[in-house]
Amino acid sequence: MSCRVLGPLALLYAALSVSNATVLFASQEEVSFPVEFEDSQSRPVRIERPPDRIVSLNPGNSEILMSLQARKLIAGADRYSLETLGESEIDNVGTLLAPQFERIVALKPDLVLITELSANHRDKLENLGLTVAMLDPYRLDPLYETIGRLARIAGRAQRGRELVAQLRRRVDRVSRASARIAPSDRPRVFVEIWPDPLRSAGSATFFHELIETAGGRNIASDAVSQWPLFSLEKLVERDPQVILTPSPESLEQMRSGHRPRWNGLSALRNGQVYLVDRNSFSRPGPRLIDELERLSKILQEQPE
Repeated sequence: MSCRVLGPLALLYAALSVSNATVLFASQEEVSFPVEFEDSQSRPVRIERPPDRIVSLNPGNSEILMSLQARKLIAGADRYSLETLGESEIDNVGTLLAPQFERIVALKPDLVLITELSANHRDKLENLGLTVAMLDPYRLDPLYETIGRLARIAGRAQRGRELVAQLRRRVDRVSRASARIAPSDRPRVFVEIWPDPLRSAGSATFFHELIETAGGRNIASDAVSQWPLFSLEKLVERDPQVILTPSPESLEQMRSGHRPRWNGLSALRNGQVYLVDRNSFSRPGPRLIDELERLSKILQEQPE
């Protein structure tokens, strides 16, 4: 059975028209501080002045800042962000689930960026006198807004405008290509989020939107929750033609026949099982586009 590996990081998005991009991005001269907005938790955020020091407990935001050429503003970051940033001069402030509060305070950040996984620590961070924002999009359009907001805050409005326009053009090419596929010809796709108990990705996730944008059909799209349990019976009944998994162990089990009840699935019979980088699903940022394009090629070159 053959298998292909989706490269480094990231899969991405369907978009607004490029002409609307200017609405999201003012020039730096037009951005006056303090800046006030509601973040992904619908919590009010007020940033008093252009930040010189940012602590990022959000790997997706870290990658956006890097793409905005604003990594010098990052004074501290979580361990997973540092794996991508590769910057020895950036302080390691712990993990998303266990940030090092004393180290964060010592860095005197103007802004702390958090993700959903670190949301439980928000109140403590704010009680320590820190300005905290969760910018954690789970859909395509909010991702562009997040890039725009961070670009303005970081004084990189022009770079943000260029970046979003570029991403939209690339996504639009994928969307136009997938639009030529008849609905009945779109391959059925299953994403294995976790093997035991078996979990997949519902419609309120990046996974779903990326699959649909690239030309596939997410067989878990009718799930009520984001990360639904998925029975083996339902998997067999819906018979995916493509399976995506971030787990090398799961991939090997499928390839070697160690999941006997899976062997009859179309995806396994035709060798359409793909290993994806786990981070590409959990770090919404510009590099998701690379994986969207790879996924598009996979889905549009299915065996008859």
